[in-house]
Amino acid sequence: MRRSIQFALVVALILLTPMRAAAHCPLCTVGAGVLAIGAGAIGVQYGVIGVFIGAFSIAISLWINNLLKRQYIKYQAILIASSSFILTVFPLQRILADYTSIYVDYSGSYGSLLNRTYLVDKFIIGAIVGAIVLAVAPNISKYITAIYGGKKILRQNLITTIGLLIIFGIIFQFLS
Repeated sequence: MRRSIQFALVVALILLTPMRAAAHCPLCTVGAGVLAIGAGAIGVQYGVIGVFIGAFSIAISLWINNLLKRQYIKYQAILIASSSFILTVFPLQRILADYTSIYVDYSGSYGSLLNRTYLVDKFIIGAIVGAIVLAVAPNISKYITAIYGGKKILRQNLITTIGLLIIFGIIFQFLS
C-alpha cells in the first residue's frame, strides 16, 4: 500500500514538473497568481481581481501548451487557452460577481438596441482585459527591445507583463 502511494506521488511529480517553457515562464504564472491573491487580500474591486485572474488563467494555459512536445490537434493552443479561461474564471464568477449598469442612449426609443440599460459584470470584463493584456505583453516587450536596438534588461518580459497588469488594475480600481 505504501509503495503504491509513493509511486503515485512520483508519477504526479513527473507529470506536474515542467520540462520547458518558452513563451511564459513559471515565474510569470506565479506572479499573476500572487497579484490576484494580493488584490483580494487588500480589498480592491472585483474588476481588478478579474484582471489578474484572467491573466493567470491564460498564463497557465500557455505554460501547459508549451509543456506538450507537439501539437496533437489543430488549434490546440487556442483550445487549451479557452478551456483554461472558462474553467478558471466562470467558477470564480459566482463568488466574485460585481455588477454595474451601463446606460446607452444613442438612438431610438428606450428598449431598442441602442437605447437601453445593460448589466455588466466587472469581474468578467476584468478577466477578459487581463487575458488580452497577458497575450499582448510579449509583443510589447519585443517592441521595446527593438526600440533599444535589441538590448533587453533582466526579466524584461516579466516586468512588462506584471507592469501592464498593475497599470490596468489601477485603471479598473479608479473606474469602478
